[in-house]
Amino acid sequence: MKDYVPHSAQPERPNQRKKGSDNLLFSLLKGGVSLLGILIILSPVIWVPAHLARQIESVGVTGNHVLTAEEVVGALELSDQETWFDVDPFDLENRGLSEPWIESIDIKKTSTLGLAVHIGERQPVAYLKANQQIYLLDHSLMVLGLPERWNGWDLPVLSTNRLTVTPGDRLRSAGVNRAFELMNLLKEDPVLPLSGVSEIKLDNPMNLVVITQPGGLQIKMGFDHFEEKLHRLHLASQDLANREKRLAYIDLRHPQGVVIKRR
Repeated sequence: MKDYVPHSAQPERPNQRKKGSDNLLFSLLKGGVSLLGILIILSPVIWVPAHLARQIESVGVTGNHVLTAEEVVGALELSDQETWFDVDPFDLENRGLSEPWIESIDIKKTSTLGLAVHIGERQPVAYLKANQQIYLLDHSLMVLGLPERWNGWDLPVLSTNRLTVTPGDRLRSAGVNRAFELMNLLKEDPVLPLSGVSEIKLDNPMNLVVITQPGGLQIKMGFDHFEEKLHRLHLASQDLANREKRLAYIDLRHPQGVVIKRR
C-alpha cells in the first residue's frame, strides 16, 4: 500500500519559487522607480526656493555716460538682507530716481540671479553758479551736482547770489525761467549766438545781464520782450561792431533804441 501524502505537504516546484522571486523583484523595482519619480518631481520644489533666496550676484548697468556704474548701483541702496527673490524692481527704480542725474530707469531680473539696469541720464544745458558753488541745470531746471566723470561741457553760466540750492532741487525762479527763454532765442541768433555767451547774471531778476565772450561785453536785457530787443541789437550791430572794444555795456531796455556806455 502506498503512503498518502497531503497536497500541502508536497514539495514546491522550482518554477513556482522562481515566479514568486520575480514578482518580488518587480515590485521592489517598481517601488524604486516610483520613489525616484517623486524625488525628481519634488526636487525643484526644494531646490528652487533655496536657490532664489540667495543674494544678488551681479548688477549690469547700461545707458550711463556721466555716472559710473558704481554710482548707479549705490543709488539703488541694495541691502545685504535683500535676496534676488525679495527684490522688487519697481521699488528699486524709485530708489534710483532719487539720484538727480537719473531721468529714467528700467530694471529687470536676470536668470543668473542678477539685475539688468538701464538708465537715461539728464542732459545739462547750463551751469549754475550759486553760493560760491558750481552746479549744472537740465532743461527742466533740475539742479545737478558735478559728476565724478565731469566732461567740462561748453555751456553758458547762470550766476546769482540770491539762490540757495542743492543737487536734486527743481528751481522755481522767475529769473532762471527768463534766462532759459533768452537762451532758446540765442541758439540761432546771428548777432549774439549762445556760443558767444559766457555768463548770464541773475542777481536782479528784473534785469538779466548777458556777458559775451571773448571781450566780456555786458548787454543789459531787462526782464521780457527779448525778441524786440534782439531785433534792435541786430539793426545796430554793424555800428556797434566797429566800436566794440571801446564799449562798457549795451543797454537794450530803452523801448526806442539802443543805449551804449563807452569806457
